[in-house]
Amino acid sequence: MSDNKTTKSINSNLRLRAQDTDDLAVLSSLFQDAIIPGSDMHIDKANKRFVLVANRFCWERPPAEGVTLEDGGVVYERVLSGLQIFNVEQVQQSGMPANRQGSLLSLLALHVEPFQAAAEKQSANLAKWTISLLFSGNTTIKLSVQDIDVIAEDIDLTRPTAVHPWHDSA
Repeated sequence: MSDNKTTKSINSNLRLRAQDTDDLAVLSSLFQDAIIPGSDMHIDKANKRFVLVANRFCWERPPAEGVTLEDGGVVYERVLSGLQIFNVEQVQQSGMPANRQGSLLSLLALHVEPFQAAAEKQSANLAKWTISLLFSGNTTIKLSVQDIDVIAEDIDLTRPTAVHPWHDSA
């Protein structure tokens, strides 16, 4: 037994695959302002895969219709989402908090560019692209990958939130 609202929510969960720079730009906009516990990021060296679980703000959804806070404020949605980046050859990080496991990181963007280290391209390293995860606080994770192959998927039902991310334009 399920009601229409639950069925609609399950069926409208995000499930996308990025295989080029344009696709990754779409995922970047959907994952902007995702909150990621440092303990929920993992590099799977054996399978050349980087995995994270994020509390993603649902930019693609309008505010909840007919639902308001006690003060009349608007209600938005967040959802747990998984992100898998495949074909990872190398991982570099900078600005990572000393206690990464206990930290919460706010993802600002996913950025992709052609891999620059020509000497490494000619060696055993087959990386063609660098995918950078840019976080607030000048924290960055750079993944050298063979090909762009990223899967994003919502893994839970959405939850209400009154907090809408904002960015100072200065």
